[in-house]
Amino acid sequence: MKNLFVKNASGIKIFSFLLIMFLVFSCSKEESPLPLTITDKSSNDVTLKKTRVYTETVCFEGTSNFGAYTAKEHRLVSDSELNFLLMTAKLTHVDGQNYILDTEESVPLPDGSLMLYRKISFNVKITPGGVIMFSWPETWWELGTVRGDVLGQIFDHTGCIIYGSGINKGALNYKGYFDGNKLYAYTHFMGKQVNPEPEMDLWWNLEGPVKFNFSINLEVINCP
Repeated sequence: MKNLFVKNASGIKIFSFLLIMFLVFSCSKEESPLPLTITDKSSNDVTLKKTRVYTETVCFEGTSNFGAYTAKEHRLVSDSELNFLLMTAKLTHVDGQNYILDTEESVPLPDGSLMLYRKISFNVKITPGGVIMFSWPETWWELGTVRGDVLGQIFDHTGCIIYGSGINKGALNYKGYFDGNKLYAYTHFMGKQVNPEPEMDLWWNLEGPVKFNFSINLEVINCP
């Protein structure tokens, strides 16, 4: 992706079109505004007030955010508050706790229009208490092409072999909550750089392990 979007006092600006067009992935340290606790150890650590099955289609808008940090250098390589894509989504009930979350991510252009960047359909599980879990699918649509191998794509962009609790069977695993109004999901994982000069020069010559934090941040809207 060739553009990074920066939020400042004047609004969203285009910072580096090369960065976000190639940086296709989402969680910096973010706090939930709701009375709940989410940890990396267990989704059982979530307490929500609402219990519900969503049988009708639910529509959302928000952002997908992409952060990374190197502790040894104390360097914020990618600020998730600045590096993001605009997202719209629809949640459709399948059966029981199973849902499909269809997402579209877009790049805002200087003339105010949006360029469709990526479409993904996630197989989502939502518990009666609101805990949400899903994995990155094997294939997705991106810039007119069906793509696959998300870990390989991250390696090409960053030069990092990734590992950790957010990775399973070659996919990124997300977890979070949906309270009927806000949907928040994140994945955390580590990376070891073995190629010091990958596709994106932002990621050149990193020292020590890299902590990746990707997230999806959505709010319910009226369906069109």
